[in-house]
Amino acid sequence: MSSDTQFIVITHSKRTMEAAEALYGVTMEEAGCSRLVSVNIAEMEA
Repeated sequence: MSSDTQFIVITHSKRTMEAAEALYGVTMEEAGCSRLVSVNIAEMEA
């Protein structure tokens, strides 16, 4: 199923994040200004 479908999981669970291919996060460094942060795990391991 994962070859045809993308899943979005919202979690703080370390185990769930370890199984992911990519991680995306949103942070707010300044009040009212959100920033998207992403990490491609496959690129990090290569």
